[in-house]
Amino acid sequence: YVQPRRLQICMHRVPGVPAVLSASRRRVQTPRQLGFAAVAAVAALGAAARGPALPGAAMWPGVLLTGPPGIGKSTACRRVVELCEQRGARVEGFLTEELREKGKGRVGFDLVGLGSCSGQRAPLARVKGVGKGPKVGRYTVTLPEFEDMALPILDKVMSAAASSTNEQPLVVVLDEIGKMELFSSSFVSRMRELLNTRPAPSLITVAMRGQGLIEEAKRAQGFELYELSQENRDDSPSEILARLLRKDEETGGSEQGGLRSSLSRPSTAAAAEATRSSARRWQPSTGAAKSSEATEGLVSNSRWRARQQQPSKDQAAESGRETTSLELKSTGPVVVWLRNELRLADNTLISEAMRLCDGNRSSNDDQRQLLLVVCLDPREFGPSSKTAFGNPKVGEARRSFVQECVADLEAGVAERGSKLIVCEAAPEDALPAIVNSCGAATVLATSEACPEERSAEHRTAMALQAAGTPLKLLDSAGATTLFGSRELQDAGLSGDPSKFPEDFQEFYGPMRRQLQNICQHGLCDAPVTLPPAPVLTADPPGLRGSRSLEPTASTIAADPKFNGGEKAAHTRLHSWLGSDGLGRYKSTFRRLLGDYSSRLSPHLAMGCISARRVAFEVLKAAGSSTSPHIDHYIYELCWRDFFRHAARRWGSSLFRLEGPLGQQGSASSAWRRNQDEELRWKRGLTGVTLVDAAMRELLSTGYIGNLARQISAAFLVEELNLDWRIGADWFETTLVDYDPHSNWGQWARSAGVAPTNDAKRRRVGGTRYYDIALGIPNGEAARYVKAWLPELSHLPDRHVFAPWLLGSDSRAALGSYPLEPLASAGLRRYFETAHAKGKGGSGKTKEGTGRSKGKGGYHA
Repeated sequence: YVQPRRLQICMHRVPGVPAVLSASRRRVQTPRQLGFAAVAAVAALGAAARGPALPGAAMWPGVLLTGPPGIGKSTACRRVVELCEQRGARVEGFLTEELREKGKGRVGFDLVGLGSCSGQRAPLARVKGVGKGPKVGRYTVTLPEFEDMALPILDKVMSAAASSTNEQPLVVVLDEIGKMELFSSSFVSRMRELLNTRPAPSLITVAMRGQGLIEEAKRAQGFELYELSQENRDDSPSEILARLLRKDEETGGSEQGGLRSSLSRPSTAAAAEATRSSARRWQPSTGAAKSSEATEGLVSNSRWRARQQQPSKDQAAESGRETTSLELKSTGPVVVWLRNELRLADNTLISEAMRLCDGNRSSNDDQRQLLLVVCLDPREFGPSSKTAFGNPKVGEARRSFVQECVADLEAGVAERGSKLIVCEAAPEDALPAIVNSCGAATVLATSEACPEERSAEHRTAMALQAAGTPLKLLDSAGATTLFGSRELQDAGLSGDPSKFPEDFQEFYGPMRRQLQNICQHGLCDAPVTLPPAPVLTADPPGLRGSRSLEPTASTIAADPKFNGGEKAAHTRLHSWLGSDGLGRYKSTFRRLLGDYSSRLSPHLAMGCISARRVAFEVLKAAGSSTSPHIDHYIYELCWRDFFRHAARRWGSSLFRLEGPLGQQGSASSAWRRNQDEELRWKRGLTGVTLVDAAMRELLSTGYIGNLARQISAAFLVEELNLDWRIGADWFETTLVDYDPHSNWGQWARSAGVAPTNDAKRRRVGGTRYYDIALGIPNGEAARYVKAWLPELSHLPDRHVFAPWLLGSDSRAALGSYPLEPLASAGLRRYFETAHAKGKGGSGKTKEGTGRSKGKGGYHA
C-alpha cells in the first residue's frame, strides 16, 4: 500500500492529475479502498507520462450515462450514435445488447461493435449453466470472448483519436462499465487510461451501483454524470450530443470549436447522403432501437447532473421550464412549423400559438404576430429524391394531393388575415432564415415518431439553437393522434415509449373506454381571424409564390376522386355519414369496387382533418345506439394510433430487414431479392389476376382498399418470399395516404417481423384474403379484375382468375399479359379450383360474414 500523503505529493507534481487523488482520498477508509486509490493514481501517472494529459493536449468533453437497470442506457447510446453518423462524425466503440428468447425472457448479453467494427459481436454473459466463468447474479461472464472483442476496440479508440480530423471527427461510445466487465483487469486498465486522458469526445455508460472503477469513473475529471430516468429518457440523446459538442474549458477552444462546427452541420458526404435520407433506415444493425429522440432538450439543462461545476444563472432559470407550459423567452412573432397538421380547426399547434401571441401582446398590438410555415424538403419532394430502393420518394398521387392541401390551407389563412409561407427547402435551412428575418421568439411543431422525421426535428432544433430561438415540440395528442402520453397514462398504460404495448388489444381495450371523453377535448372551430404575419426582411431559401401554390393538373383516376384540403376532408366526412356509409361499414370495408369506405385516410395522413374530429363525428352519429359497424370503424381508427405509438417504441428497427422482432423474427436469410419478380409485382404483371388488378389500381390512382392491400402484401411476402421492405418502399412511393407508421408497421406485421398475438397468426396467411375476395357477391372480384386489367375484359367471369387455362387462340387475345403466372403450384391449383367451381363470378355466392377484424390499420 502507498501512504496517502506521499501519493498526494507525487500526484500533485503532474499537471492535470491532482483531482484523481482528491477524489480517491475522500473514499479511503480501508486498506482495500486505499489500494484502489493507489491503482488509480498509478494509472493516472502512467497516462500523464505517455503525453496526452500534458498541458497543450486536447481534453475533450465526456458524458457518463448512468441509471437503474433496464432504463434504456444502451438505447440512448444507439440514438446518439445515429445522430453523430447523420452529421458525418466517425463513431468508434461498442454497445451492450440484451438477448431474449420467447418464453424465457432475457438469456444474456452481447457486445456489438460500432464504426470500423460494425457487424462484429461477441458474447458478454449468458444465463448460468452455459459455459464457465465468473458469476454475476444468474449470469456467467464469458470473459475470453469479451476480452477478444473489447480490448482491440479500446486500443483502436486510443489510436483512432490521434488521426481524428475536423472533417471527420471521432466520437467514442462505450457501453458499459459494469460489474461483469470489471472481471477483466485488462479492460479496467484501458478504461482508466481513457477516462484520464479523454482522447476524443466520449459517451460512456456506467452502472448505477458498484465499487472500484464504477465509483472512480463517476468522479473522473472532465466528465459530466447524467442520470437517466423515465422523465428525461426521451430528451437524453439530444442533450448528450449537445454536451459532447460543447466548448470545453481545457481545450483552449480551437480543436473543440472545430469539432462543434463539423458536427453542427452535415459534412459534404453527409449532405449528399441526406438527399437520400431514408437510406439511413437500412443500415445494418443487430438490435431494435426502442427509444426516440426529443429535441427540446437542446435548450434545456435541467436534467443534467454536473458534478464538477455549478449551473449558471441562465441554466438555473432554464431548468424551471416545463414542456407542457410553453413561455416565450422574449417578445416577438410566433412561428408554427406545419408538417402533418395542414388544417385550421382542431389544431393544437395553432391554439398554442394563439395563446402565446396573446401572452406576448402588449399595448402595441403589432407585437401579436403569427407566421405559419410549410417546408417541402427537397430530400423528400425534390424531383430527384429517391427512396432507399431507388423509387421516387413521393409519387404523383401524393404530390398532387399535398399541393391541393397546401393551396387550401394557404387560402384559409389568407382569408383570416395572416399568411402561410411555403419553402421548397430543408427546415433546418428555411426556419432559421425566417426566424432571423422576423425576430421570432419561438418555433412550434408537433413531435413525430419515426427516425427520419425525428432526425429532421433534431437538425432543425440545432440550427434554430444557433440562431438563438428554441424549437418547442408539442405532444401529438389531438394534433396527429387520438391519444397522447397523458391519455395513455390516464388509461393505465405507461407514458414511456419503450413500454408501449406491442399487442394491439392491450392498447385498444383501455383506450377504447376513454375515447368518448377524450374526443370531447381539444376540438375547436377554425379561428375567425388570425394574428397578422410579420414582415420578413429577406426571403427565406426556396420561397414559393402564391401562384405556385395552385394545385397541378392530375391524371389520377380514383373514384371517388381524392380532393386535398381541410374543406374537402370535412365535406367527405359529412357526405359519407349522410349516405349511411357508416351504417354499412363492417360489411363493405373489404369490398373492391365502389364507395366502400370513408376514404379519409389521405386527409388524416396530411392532417387536413384530425382523428379526434373524425371519431367525435362518428360517435355523435351513432348517438346512444351500438352497432358493429361503428365499433369496427373506431377499431380501425385506433389501429392508426397504435402504429404511431408503436413506431416510437420500435425506432429504426421498424425499417430493418429483421424488423422490431430482430433475431426473434423471420431469419434474414429467408428473404430474397429478384429484380424481375419485383418489377412484375409493381407493374401488375405477375399473372395472378387479383394481385395484378390491385397493383394496377395502385399505379393509376394512388389508392387501394384494405382487402387489395392485404392481397398484394400477402403475395409478395408469402408467395414470392421477397424482401418485405420492397413492398413497403413501393407503397411509400405510390400511396396517396402514405404515412410511415401505418405503412411500415403493417408491412412488418404481414412479414412476421413485428410482434403480434397467436390468435392473429392462426387466422392470417395462406389463401385467406383470396377467399374473402372470391366470396364477395355479384361477381365483384371478376368485375374488379376486368376493370383494371383491360387485357382480360373480354373473358367470361370464370376464366379471369386462371387465364393460363385458356386455349391457344384465347391466350393469344391476352396480348402482353403473362401467359404463365408467377405462382407456386399450390396457388395455381387454388385458382384452378375456383375456376372449375365458378367462384368469384357473377353467379350466386355466399356473402362472407365479415366477423374477422383482419389486420386493420391500413386505412379507415
